[in-house]
Amino acid sequence: MKVYRTISLVLAGLMPLSASQYRLAELVAGANPNEGLCRIEVIVHGMADIRIRANAATLLHPSGEPSQWRRFQCDGVMPVDPLNFQFVGVDGRGRQSLIQSPRNGEAAVVHIDDTGPGSSVYTFILRWNYVLLKGP
Repeated sequence: MKVYRTISLVLAGLMPLSASQYRLAELVAGANPNEGLCRIEVIVHGMADIRIRANAATLLHPSGEPSQWRRFQCDGVMPVDPLNFQFVGVDGRGRQSLIQSPRNGEAAVVHIDDTGPGSSVYTFILRWNYVLLKGP
């Protein structure tokens, strides 16, 4: 018992709880069987990286105040290799950009750089296709 407590304390020291926040998406009804979409909203002061894979995400904040989740809603689970993947920055005073696309099992990663005073709300959308859609 003493060994497990020591290991837990050592591991807790290596990764503080404030360093990242894991969250599962709220899955909403009405999904198009050919397309998927996630709406993500976070509060950031400083920098933050959001890593999204399938229906889960991790909010990392390497600098500044701890970031917070406001919303993570998806109408489906993002596939391993989504087709026609798109990132749309909707709202926020600083820069937000897609720095890694979800390819070959890798997570999509969105980076936010908030340089203004205090914190700001950032909203972005991830969109993809499950199947290749053919034109007319």
